[in-house]
Amino acid sequence: MRFNTSASVKLRDAFRARAEPEAARIVGSAYWAFLLSTLTLLICGGIAFGAWQFFQLPPEDGGAQATQGTKKIFTKASLQKALQVFDERAREYDRRKTAPVPLKDPS
Repeated sequence: MRFNTSASVKLRDAFRARAEPEAARIVGSAYWAFLLSTLTLLICGGIAFGAWQFFQLPPEDGGAQATQGTKKIFTKASLQKALQVFDERAREYDRRKTAPVPLKDPS
C-alpha cells in the first residue's frame, strides 16, 4: 500500500524545487513543524520520565538499605577542630593575599 497524500506530494515536490521561494517557504514550515514536534516530544518524555522516577514504589524492605551505616556524632571537640581548620584557612588566605607573587626574572 502506498501512502501518498496530497501533503506528502506537496512536500516532496517542494523539496525538489527548494531553490524557489514558494517551495522554500513550504520546506521551511515543514522543518519548523518537525523541530517543534521533536521538542514537544522531548519535553513530554522528560516530564514523563521524571514523574515515573518520582512516583516509583519504595523498596519492599521499607528503605532499610538507605538507613544502614554508621552515624557520626557531632561533638564539641569535633566542632572546635572544624573551627580551627577554618581559622587556619583564613590566616593562610590573608598571608597569600599580602605576600608577593614569585616570578622568574625575564632577562
